[in-house]
Amino acid sequence: MIRNTPIPSSQFKSVLAQNKYHGGCSLGRDLRSLLPADCLDVLQAAQNGSNVGLIAVRVKEEPGWKPGEADFPFYVLEALYEEIVVHFPDHFKGGRVILAKKTGLADCAVFFKYASEFAPHTDNAFAALRQKVRRIIDKRISENGWEAPRYIMGCALFRQDGVKDANAELLDAFRRALHMGSRPPRETQNKQHGLFLDILKNKRFEAVYQPLADLHTGVVIGWEAYLRGPAGTPFETPETLLALAEETGQVCAMERVFRELALANLGEIAPDQKLFLNIHPVSFSDPDFTPEEVLAHLKKHGLRPKNIVFEFSERQSATDLDIILGKLDLFLKTGVGASIDDIGAGGMTLKALCRIRPDYLKADVSIIGGIQSNPINRDMLKALRRLAETINSEVAAVGVETESELNALMSLGVSLGQGFLLSEPSAPKPDHVEVVGEMPVPPTRKHGVSCSTPVKELVHESLTVAPGAPIREVKRLLENAPPMANVVVVEGKTPVGLLMNYELGRHLSTKYGLSLYYDRDVARLMDRRPLVVEAGMPVEETAAVAMGRKARNIYDDVIVTERGAYLGTVSVQTMLDTMAKAHVEIAKGSNPLTGLAGNVAIEQEIARRANEKQPGSLVYIDLDNFKVYNDVYGFKNGDRIILYTAEIIRRAEADYGDPEDFIGHVGGDDFILVGDMSRAETLCREICRMFGEGVGKFYNNKDQERGYIIGKGRDGKEGRFPLVSVSIGYIDCTFELPFAMEDLSRRVAEVKKYAKSRPGNSFVKDRRAPLGSPEDQKVCAAL
Repeated sequence: MIRNTPIPSSQFKSVLAQNKYHGGCSLGRDLRSLLPADCLDVLQAAQNGSNVGLIAVRVKEEPGWKPGEADFPFYVLEALYEEIVVHFPDHFKGGRVILAKKTGLADCAVFFKYASEFAPHTDNAFAALRQKVRRIIDKRISENGWEAPRYIMGCALFRQDGVKDANAELLDAFRRALHMGSRPPRETQNKQHGLFLDILKNKRFEAVYQPLADLHTGVVIGWEAYLRGPAGTPFETPETLLALAEETGQVCAMERVFRELALANLGEIAPDQKLFLNIHPVSFSDPDFTPEEVLAHLKKHGLRPKNIVFEFSERQSATDLDIILGKLDLFLKTGVGASIDDIGAGGMTLKALCRIRPDYLKADVSIIGGIQSNPINRDMLKALRRLAETINSEVAAVGVETESELNALMSLGVSLGQGFLLSEPSAPKPDHVEVVGEMPVPPTRKHGVSCSTPVKELVHESLTVAPGAPIREVKRLLENAPPMANVVVVEGKTPVGLLMNYELGRHLSTKYGLSLYYDRDVARLMDRRPLVVEAGMPVEETAAVAMGRKARNIYDDVIVTERGAYLGTVSVQTMLDTMAKAHVEIAKGSNPLTGLAGNVAIEQEIARRANEKQPGSLVYIDLDNFKVYNDVYGFKNGDRIILYTAEIIRRAEADYGDPEDFIGHVGGDDFILVGDMSRAETLCREICRMFGEGVGKFYNNKDQERGYIIGKGRDGKEGRFPLVSVSIGYIDCTFELPFAMEDLSRRVAEVKKYAKSRPGNSFVKDRRAPLGSPEDQKVCAAL
């Protein structure tokens, strides 16, 4: 941050008095003494042949404002600096920021390098960058009800021919940049506008597509289309194009070209796949942008309204939303979907979200980036999921760039994703995405208290009708059916609506119900957005989503599909009954404190591996000095350490284990983990590390500092006892040959005893032949 390089106010006052700093662009040569040394180092690089430039920023004096007496101008200065640094790469292709420094009381300079071939484009690139930064800053200030001080931004390149005095050149470049910022050359502006209008007139654009995919299967559910200008120019990025379109009043014209290109170059798609189109609010004021016009274009390219999703940004203002909402319903009634992008980066209210009721909520990259290690972002995403369930939307993660982010998203139950890890925007569109993350361990294996039965196991057939069927036909089909019966409206193999019998009766029983609806299309009464889930979705997760619907539809049946094709329906009551039975059975073998599988389930897991001859390592985890801790700190705090131990075992297994791993709680402070042999040592080491790093928080400051507590041991004598630590012993089991459980218990007890003899957090491996192997049987026979 530029506030990290402050300059003493007394030094500023001296320079201001000498050089009449506030009021014009003249800096005076004495300002050299205030510049950080690394600014001069940058110029030295320019003298050595590098292409270097600077962007100068000044917050200008306002009447009544005295230097050093108000913080607001400094806020504006820092905001400008931050936005320039963030958006610089979008406009200066191949360039990079190398230094950003505060150079005066209300000035800063951003130094950058640029590629030689980009030199002719720097004027246009900076003009686009300045437009973007101004829009962002002005909006940020106005939304807070502030009156912004005047500020200027300018750009200058360092001369490379015969520069001898670095100080003089630096000051000259700074002057030139400020002069440009205060008096933008009209020639540059006209040239930029002319080039943009030429690109628009001749449709020198390209549409590229980035897939939105199911993170669990890699199946592409749709593509987001992006507009690109001519390659190798500053107009290649959509941000630059939008800035020029807004400035020249050509947003509607550009978006018409964009929609035409996006549809024409899309290629063949499946009946249930989507094309996401970003729509600027201004387009809704375009008289030519109508449902009829959109439907005509879709028909021309063999698409239907359900294949299109209009996407809006959460960064848009309240005025933008009013414009959108005024016309959006007309499009939604045709079957077009809606999506909100940049969730978490803007100021859209919950009320606005509920008014739009989007089909998709796209979490912004500011939430997704580093989500694997940011608990606040994880909580935000969980909250977004709950909101999506409430308004019957789906959450999609945008900006997925690493495998660890992908794994975290999958563990959080996010089903849709988009980002460079899956596929970059390209043309033609990619038809498949390779998901490189690992599925999280199923809930029943991790916690022992969930019902992960696929919902398809509970599906029953329902009555179906085609779109366009009259209400009278539906009434005939449901004539003697109970109120909770239903009819599913299916187009081809895709479900497009649901009509519950009680809802049909409610409408037809009104005074004019029969005359109004009897001969009308079923679409007039059906729920256009019923809850539709894939066949493999767990029953418990499906029920949770179903119960999150609005009260009027909370007990409507759930439609189940398999790869998008209609399979049947399942009632909420059936799911609740199934879950209740499963919980009773599972709870019999689970630990009531941690929820992990208990002794019955542990024995069943070992027996399963023996029957399937599935080799693995049996890891036994035990706590040292736990009884003394319990006596001193109490059972409640003892339970907290037990829960903490369970949590780090889960975390270690999630990060370094295998989906087939099994975690159990033997009882008290003893845990067991059965997993892959090749990963056992890494898991043990990670559990020891995490436990050692976090156990201190369960002690008071005094005990933490001295590293022990005073208490009574098992012999009743008082003494000093180290902090609770973890001891782990593990043995390999091949299960090639049968062995008695007594042999397993004996081996585990021996290796655990040896582990507990070592101080601190430690783990040991049984070096004898794997249990159940031919070599082990030979040893047993010899004994």
